[in-house]
Amino acid sequence: MNQKRQQLQHNTLGDMIAEKMAAAEPYAAQIFVGTLVGLAILGGIIWYASLPDTLSARAWDSYMAALGDRESEVAMAKLAENEEFKSTTASIWAKLSVGEIALRRGSEMLFRDRKDAGDNLKTAEEAFRDVESRASDAEIKARAQLGLAKVLEVTNKPEEAKKYFEIVAESKKGTTLGDLAAAGVKRMSNPSNVAVLAWFAEQSPRLPSPMPGSSGMGPSPSLPSDLPGRPDIGLPTDFGSPSPVGPELPSLPSLGDTPATDSPAAPAPEAPASEAPAAEAPAPEAPAAGEKPIEPAPAAEEKPAAEPAAEEKPAESPASEAPAESK
Repeated sequence: MNQKRQQLQHNTLGDMIAEKMAAAEPYAAQIFVGTLVGLAILGGIIWYASLPDTLSARAWDSYMAALGDRESEVAMAKLAENEEFKSTTASIWAKLSVGEIALRRGSEMLFRDRKDAGDNLKTAEEAFRDVESRASDAEIKARAQLGLAKVLEVTNKPEEAKKYFEIVAESKKGTTLGDLAAAGVKRMSNPSNVAVLAWFAEQSPRLPSPMPGSSGMGPSPSLPSDLPGRPDIGLPTDFGSPSPVGPELPSLPSLGDTPATDSPAAPAPEAPASEAPAAEAPAPEAPAAGEKPIEPAPAAEEKPAAEPAAEEKPAESPASEAPAESK
């Protein structure tokens, strides 16, 4: 029974679908065109929604390139002033970087050049105020307020500086920024520190004097100015001129020539007497058959080296052969 009821319901649903399709058949072209239009609108919405992300990605690429640039300050300033990226977070960070760089440079120049320091501190203050008004992120805004407090401190505005230090110390309590701001509140609450700021603001520091002897400076007043000039210690370039160290030396003799000398030749040292070798007698001829062999003459005795060498004696000639007896 239930199966039959389900079959009847299914058939009823199929009939309803077929009826609706038959009724909509004359409008099929309009339905198709409407579907295409709807898809086009949906694609446009998706593209428009992704457009800010693409712009933000390009802005961050420019920011990272500016960080690695050799002239980072100039590159950051160009990015911060780029109207195309004005609404991006990267542009706000670039403006914050411009303010921090100007603050650091201005603080250093306070001890050397007050005019240059004032220009840099003014640039830093404008950058920090711009970031404070544009930033929606609490971290960026706190950093801008802390930088602005430091600018007001070094320009001898302790009351305004204290106000901004207190804002950051309250909003970023327990963080590094909050700790720095709390330390700033203590400094601005100390009358001695405020008095030092007022005294320093009235000073006019100058560049240190260059070292004596540098370009554009005369002789030092503590040193005599009539010192002799430095002697020329360079090597002579004209080798044909007379030698500066004395008379010219004679030229070297050519190979194979004996240099002439005026002094007599030194006598040659006497060589020590050496042992005279014994004279070797020539070998005697073989005797004929039946003859008595002749003994060779004894060799001369060797004399000690201390005595003068003995004259060589001629070796004794061998005895002449006796004539053979005839039979």
